[in-house]
Amino acid sequence: MKIGIVTHYYKSLNYGGNLQAYALCKYLNDIGHDAMQIPYDRSADAGFLNNQSFLSVQTCRIRRMLARTYRRFIATLKKNDKGTLSSEFKVRHQRLYEFNQKDIPHTSKIYNHRNIKEVNGIFDAFITGSDQVWHPSAVCGAYFLDFAKPTKLKISYAASIAVDEIDKVYLKRYEQSLKTFSAVSVREENSISIIKDISPVEVVATLDPTLLLSKEQWETVCSPRLITDDYIFCYFLGDDKAHRDTVAEFAKLKNMKIVTMPNLHGTVRECDNDFGDEQLYDISPLDFLSLVKYSQYTFTDSFHASVFSLLFEKEFFAFKRNSGKDMGVRLRNLTELFDLQCRYCDSNEKSTINYIMSQNEINYSVEFKKFNEMKRRSIAFLDTALKAD
Repeated sequence: MKIGIVTHYYKSLNYGGNLQAYALCKYLNDIGHDAMQIPYDRSADAGFLNNQSFLSVQTCRIRRMLARTYRRFIATLKKNDKGTLSSEFKVRHQRLYEFNQKDIPHTSKIYNHRNIKEVNGIFDAFITGSDQVWHPSAVCGAYFLDFAKPTKLKISYAASIAVDEIDKVYLKRYEQSLKTFSAVSVREENSISIIKDISPVEVVATLDPTLLLSKEQWETVCSPRLITDDYIFCYFLGDDKAHRDTVAEFAKLKNMKIVTMPNLHGTVRECDNDFGDEQLYDISPLDFLSLVKYSQYTFTDSFHASVFSLLFEKEFFAFKRNSGKDMGVRLRNLTELFDLQCRYCDSNEKSTINYIMSQNEINYSVEFKKFNEMKRRSIAFLDTALKAD
């Protein structure tokens, strides 16, 4: 079956986003389908709601924040101290772009809201997800597969809402789009309660695509070891200096170097200036896997860095990101899946060096029953959804 996938793939500069886009295509193609990403340019979208006056104040604020972030990003690329960091950012983005284009199957044509219906002539089924395609600040008609003809299979796979509740006005719009779906799955368990009453079919929770692939499958594509010394890998998207101070103290106690990927949002951050013994920019997504795999410890506030820490059986601690409660939903659900809630540092007390040092090593020899059952359910969901009439 020819399957078109719509997610945050087009021009993605996100390590986790690119790896989940790769993983879903890889899994589906390995089981006999012909799956690829549909590059969707949403820059000219009018908005998810037909009447913009209905947009909540919170959503408008989020959009303004995103616009400011983008402007800062462009400004950073154009002007900074002697162009050094601008060059570093370009190298990082080039490595991400190369993986995006060379390693992830995708259509040669880029689509937008004007021509997206053309893909009906190419694919038999469409999947939206994974990643935060249904987050209220990011969702659009294409992420709800509104372009698909009634004769096509419409499936959501691990579509992330990543919030605890959705504005009622948005829910009405969600309900309209969900009416024609043949199968619906979300990434977070709590998202089921948000949309179960407006979905035409049962809503189930499924794994992020990166977790559909085994440790051995990821090891076959992972880059060789990049750092010869023992090291602590830090991958922080948030800008909490206290988290970095805790890691620095931990590294001193362990007499180990810290390897970081600073300024991950493409802007210079003061909290990253003097943090880490090795600061890396020239890193591809497959290099990112290597940095996790060969580390002695991983400290992060990233969902996907936590995922790969678990897959590669690493000692890790995931901090709650200081950018709103929404970001904690995914990490909470992930650590609960492995009965490792102790590794999610979601309070001031759990973010201290005393708490970190008090934790025993993770026993990866035990059976993670919740995870194994969720993986079985996720595979069964895709198998059933893609066989629907």
